[in-house]
Formats: sequence, C-alpha cells, structure tokens
Amino acid sequence: MDKRLIIDQGNRTFVNRTDFKSLFKTGKMVRLCGACNALAATIIEEAGFEGIWLSSFESHATCRLPDADILTVSDYSEFCNKISDRISIPILVDGDAMY
Repeated sequence: MDKRLIIDQGNRTFVNRTDFKSLFKTGKMVRLCGACNALAATIIEEAGFEGIWLSSFESHATCRLPDADILTVSDYSEFCNKISDRISIPILVDGDAMY
C-alpha cells in the first residue's frame, strides 16, 4: 500500500490506498464490481470488493447516452477523479475506445 495525499475541502490528509500491483502479488482472486458513480463505488468498497471496474457502459449510462464511444477522455478522467476522491480501492478503467 502506498500513501497518497488527499485534499478534502482544504484539509490535507494521507489515506492508505491499495494498488492493483499489490493485489495481484497475493496470488488470490481479485474481485471487482462495476460502478457508475462515487456513491456506487463507496457502497462497493463497503461491501468488501477489492477494486472498482469502470467501463464505457456505466459511464455512458450515467450520462443517459448509448454505449457508442460518445464520451471523451476528459469525460472518463472526470468520472475517475470523482470516484477516486471517495474510495481507497483501485479503479480499473476500460479504455479500449479512448483516443
């Protein structure tokens, strides 16, 4: 685990974060669950999953769009930032259609 600086409303705190590399070194199966927003990701983390799966389907559905590569890299980055600000487990992003 590494420690990353999290700035939340002006308060600087360090939060323990797990990365995928350390999860895979355990040799155990890693359970991921799909999340479409920060609330879902928080619930998934509290349920005990080791990571979040963020795919184009969830992202497009959140924006009420068809999964047809309409969102940009900036849109995906915004989704990741909003989610990562609220959880300490890693996020695996399906970026196959990104530019």
